[in-house]
Amino acid sequence: MSDETVDDDWLRRERNETPTQRLDRNWASLLQELRVVQTGVQLLTGFLLTVPFQDRFYEQDGLFQNVYLVTVTASVGATVLLLAPVA
Repeated sequence: MSDETVDDDWLRRERNETPTQRLDRNWASLLQELRVVQTGVQLLTGFLLTVPFQDRFYEQDGLFQNVYLVTVTASVGATVLLLAPVA
C-alpha cells in the first residue's frame, strides 16, 4: 500500500476530506502564504529604496554600495515576479 493511499484513507476517515477537498485546502493555503510573502517583499523593497536618501549612504565605501545595488536589484526582481501574475 502506498503512502498516498494511506494518507487518503486517513483524510477520509479522520477529516471527512476527499482528495479534491485536500487539494483545494492546500491551494488556498499556498495562496495565503504567497500574499504574506508579497507584502513582505514590497515592504523590504520600499525600505531599501529609502536608503540612498540618507546622508551616511554616500559616506560608505564602494563595496557597500555595490552590495546595496545587488540587494535592491534582487528585491525589485522579486517584487516584479510576485506581482506579474496579478497583472
